[in-house]
Amino acid sequence: MLQMSDTAMAAGVEHFGGLARDLAAAMEGYTPEELAVVRRFLVEMTDVVVEHARMPDPPES
Repeated sequence: MLQMSDTAMAAGVEHFGGLARDLAAAMEGYTPEELAVVRRFLVEMTDVVVEHARMPDPPES
């Protein structure tokens, strides 16, 4: 199992702490059900993009 040092944790909080707080505040207005729909959408769209990134380029005509 991967473990993070206290120094790495502190650096992460220093770098991303403000973003994490702002994201949490922005999500407060959504119900868990709404967030589940958003999560599902983002996961499915990411899967499509990843799949297309793996496809070879079609031959040029």
